[in-house]
Amino acid sequence: MTTSTQTALSEFVGATAEEFGIPGVAVAVWVDGREVYACHGVTSVENPLPVDRDTLFQGARPPSPPTARS
Repeated sequence: MTTSTQTALSEFVGATAEEFGIPGVAVAVWVDGREVYACHGVTSVENPLPVDRDTLFQGARPPSPPTARS
């Protein structure tokens, strides 16, 4: 993981979370065969613990895979 990639992702995630009023977010992506992650904010406004790479969020159902139509 390069420092510039990590920094760029962290800056993007932080700015985007603030722009949309998201209290906390964690993002991970694969870049050149390595995991790069960024964390921003707090776990919830009621219980403001810092988000880190081990924070678990309750998520929605993942999107359905694309299907072929004829």
